[in-house]
Parts: sequence; C-alpha cells; structure tokens
Amino acid sequence: MIAPELMPEGGTSGVSTIARRTRDAPVPCGACGQPMDAVFLGGVAVDRCYSDEMFWFDATELERVLSSAAGQRDERSASWTKKLVRWLFE
Repeated sequence: MIAPELMPEGGTSGVSTIARRTRDAPVPCGACGQPMDAVFLGGVAVDRCYSDEMFWFDATELERVLSSAAGQRDERSASWTKKLVRWLFE
C-alpha cells in the first residue's frame, strides 16, 4: 500500500470522490477497463478504479502524494512544543 498514513480506516473505500471538472469521458482503468473517478489522496487528485480498488498516478502525482504523506507524518511526530513555537512565530 502506498502512503498508508493517508488512507482512511476503511481502506480505499473510504476515499471520497471529487467532482469531475471536465466533460471528457472518465479515463479507463489500465487493468480492468472500467471508468475511473478522481479522488483526493493526501490533497492530490488521483484516478481510482472502484472495480479493482487500484489507484493510478500521472507523471508527478505519486511524488506529490508521498511528499504530502511525509509532511503529515513529520507534523504528527513533532513535539507539542515545536508545534506551539511554529504556530506562535509563523
């Protein structure tokens, strides 16, 4: 699984679909051919196939999702004093 700290408790079924912003036909899944929906994963819109529960990443999407996951992990692991100082002085 990629970026497990970004996944909801229920797995991929808990990832919400975002509104389509295009009139183009949905992209077909490379594995099963079913239409995929756009979902947010770590704040990045990626394609998800509900039929086989796979995520498909375009050129820079995986890097952006992993970067977001690392930032969220670092934020969670930061001590409360570091968070307080950052909040007070940023």
